[in-house]
Order: sequence, then structure tokens, then C-alpha cells
Amino acid sequence: MNSKEKRLIEENIHDIENCVRRFMKAYNIPFSEYDDYYQIACLTVCDKVDKYNGTTKFSTFVNVIVKNAFIDMYRKNKAKNIDVLYMDGCYTEDDNGNNVCLADFLATENQTENVVLNYITNEMIMEYLSMARKKCSAETTARGFNALELKMEGYSGAEIAELFGVPANSVRSWMSRAKKALLSDGELMKYINAI
Repeated sequence: MNSKEKRLIEENIHDIENCVRRFMKAYNIPFSEYDDYYQIACLTVCDKVDKYNGTTKFSTFVNVIVKNAFIDMYRKNKAKNIDVLYMDGCYTEDDNGNNVCLADFLATENQTENVVLNYITNEMIMEYLSMARKKCSAETTARGFNALELKMEGYSGAEIAELFGVPANSVRSWMSRAKKALLSDGELMKYINAI
């Protein structure tokens, strides 16, 4: 980077800051992640500043390359199948109905790390099943997602069949259809098949 490019970035650093804030707000990214996204944006702008030719505003140039960098980062993380848990994210409720953040949950003395991580994993699966059910258009597959959620809560196949007022074979068929709909996500299927 030459001195002209360095000065251009220094004079327009607020454009990078604004771009990161807009992106985070648009995609509901917690503000606690701002420093990480800001660092990625700055590195990207420094790396690509030599491509700026002056035909557009510098802020427009920044918006395009930073947005593309964030999209590339998202695709890369998605390809790795990374689930992000935020320490300040509320994942459960305590006995009094108050939201409990991961940091609070891990700080309690009566919980071991494995129990906590297992509980969080089950919560993530339940959330995923709920999202999959909402996207599902086939009624029997949607019932299968309901049945899988009930199995995760500890109900037996016979109890679920009784709740729905159908034979146990119907419940097994529904769950089989729901499991087939989830086959594309191999990591999740390890947990679902254990049900």
C-alpha cells in the first residue's frame, strides 16, 4: 500500500465503521462481535484499496468490497457447518422463568460442563426441528417433526401415538419422513438417529 492509498483509508475510516454497523444491524449480528467484523473490514479494504480507481465515491467502493467479504466469510463458515453460540445469547429459562444466558449457565457451580453442553445441543436440535417444521409443507412430515420434538422431551412412541390418536406405526412413519427431510444435514442426523 502506498502513502496515497494509506491516506485515503485514514481520511475515510468512518465509511468502514458505518458499513460494518449497517451490515451488523441488517443481519441482527450482536454488537459484541463488532470488533471482529471491523477488523475483517479494515483488512479487506487495505487489501483491495489498490483496485479503487476514483470513478465512484470511496464509500461506495467500501460498501461493495466489505459486503462481498462478509458474504464470502458467511459462505465459508456455512460450508464448515459452524453453529455460533454467543455467550450473551439466551438459550433457556431458569426455574423462575427468567432468561439464562450461556455465560450465566456455565458459571453455576452445580452444573458440569458436559451436562451444560449436552443441554445446549438438545436445545439447538429442538430449535432446528421447530424451524424445519415451519418450512415443511407436507402435513405428515410436519407431524413427524412434532413427534421428534416429543421424543426429545422424553415421550415414548406409544405415548406420542396416544396423544395424536393414531396407531404407533403411523408415528414411526411420520418420524421416518421427518428424518429423511433432515438427511442433508449429516451433523444433525447423528443426534436425530440416536432418538
